[in-house]
Amino acid sequence: KAEASVWEVLENFNREGLRKGELQKVKNKSESTLVFAHMGLLNRAIGLAFAEMLGTASLINEEVSKIQAVSEQQVIKAAKWLLCKQNASVLRYKSNLTKDPKAD
Repeated sequence: KAEASVWEVLENFNREGLRKGELQKVKNKSESTLVFAHMGLLNRAIGLAFAEMLGTASLINEEVSKIQAVSEQQVIKAAKWLLCKQNASVLRYKSNLTKDPKAD
């Protein structure tokens, strides 16, 4: 039942796309998280090291503009490509309980 509900939400998203203002809300949240994370020395050092690993440490100064440059079409295209049943790995848990543990 839970798996079916997840697929229903994903299929609905792929059909209808983003609600108005939803992408900007996520961009703003991502930007504020990034800015506050970089206030700490350790997080700033990790960010610089990661940017350097990608090619140049100055990339850290472009993160906010790259976040704000993401378009709704890019999100929808990526979602349709990534969030499909062919790419899914589903782990199902089965209970071994035969009686209600609260009954004791």
